[in-house]
Amino acid sequence: MSKLENAADRIGSLLKEKDAERFHYSVTEEETREFNYENGSFTLYRTLFDDAFHVTVYQQNRPGTVAGNDLAEESLRSSVEDALHSAAAAEPDEAWGIAPDAGEKVFSHGPLEPDPDRLFSRLQELRQIISSEYPLVQIMMMIAKHVKARTLYRNSSGSRFEELAGYYSVMLEFAGNDGKQTTGLDYTGVLLTDLEKPLIDCGSFREHLENA
Repeated sequence: MSKLENAADRIGSLLKEKDAERFHYSVTEEETREFNYENGSFTLYRTLFDDAFHVTVYQQNRPGTVAGNDLAEESLRSSVEDALHSAAAAEPDEAWGIAPDAGEKVFSHGPLEPDPDRLFSRLQELRQIISSEYPLVQIMMMIAKHVKARTLYRNSSGSRFEELAGYYSVMLEFAGNDGKQTTGLDYTGVLLTDLEKPLIDCGSFREHLENA
């Protein structure tokens, strides 16, 4: 059993142990591959790993929510207690509820595995187009990522979902500069599920670059 399954099972056990009336929660693990470009050159390529969880309880129609990124036993136990304390202090609302049991389902979307060579090629292409078509724009920083996330969701009705998701993100920070005058820093970014188009034609890159 993986760390994610262990954490999901433990949260469920703690909620039942504390007599939570109704609840839903999720645990997520992410793997991020990241390129950094700064001051004229690519400076970094790294892989990052992150965990997160989110717990919501309903006690006498009072909601309590807590989130964190530490899946250790002590953290999960104190977080469940904090969610229950939060619910005790909340205003009741009969509209709060949990959907009926939807069974066990797996959802998958986006590119689950990165293509770092294609991503790097698109970044080089973007840098060259900006240099050619927007010569008075100076790139200060460019951060490009591929993120793969796996999330387990469970609720007190019995629903058990697994979501596998992948996407690319590109963020560009820049300024216009003619040697005598400079604009303030501007930035824009985009989330992508594929790398089929040149990055310059995605999101609002051209609009922001032309404004600069």
